[in-house]
Amino acid sequence: MHASEADGSLKQALDDKNLSVVMAAAHALHSLHDPACYDAYYEIYIGERKNDSGMIAQEMKVLHDPKQLAQMGLSEGIGYIPFAGIPWGALQTIMKDKKSGAAAKAALISALATDPGARTGKVLLTTSQNRNWVLRVAALEGIAKRGDASLLTGIEPRLSDSKREVRFTAAAAVIHLDDIAKTQAAGDTKIAQTALPASAKEPYATQAAFQTSK
Repeated sequence: MHASEADGSLKQALDDKNLSVVMAAAHALHSLHDPACYDAYYEIYIGERKNDSGMIAQEMKVLHDPKQLAQMGLSEGIGYIPFAGIPWGALQTIMKDKKSGAAAKAALISALATDPGARTGKVLLTTSQNRNWVLRVAALEGIAKRGDASLLTGIEPRLSDSKREVRFTAAAAVIHLDDIAKTQAAGDTKIAQTALPASAKEPYATQAAFQTSK
């Protein structure tokens, strides 16, 4: 099968009613750096995409099936497990509300981090204030990975979060985004300084021409 045909088949699979099929297709497209995957991730995360059995019901089915976890990419690639080394079972244990589907949502947030769309930046910022601390951590890590310095002020309140894990993640994200902001500012200054001599010479050139014409 040619690459274009495979790409077309994967995009068709994004419209499947089975969440695991959609996520498997989205993950494959994500691996191919095809931005079509982000529409699926976004729609599923915010609840725009409806299906017969409901997202949370399918999430719970998927989360208890290791094979489907692998298909969704939760165990590799776009997988989200905060604090490297904590087993999947432990991640489920530390979640207070397992029925909320937070684990799958955290994976979606992780995958959306590289979506360049402005809508995703807003979603990440909103999620950084979610009542579930795992989602707050996922969003903060996503924001740091995104590298959008304009989100810096929006995450600073998380430095005072009630959860230590969130505070630590927020601190790392703030430092990273601050570094990016400084680098961008330095680059803008350098560009301005490089352009300045050319414009600064114009008055002198004009004056020299005037003197010569006398």
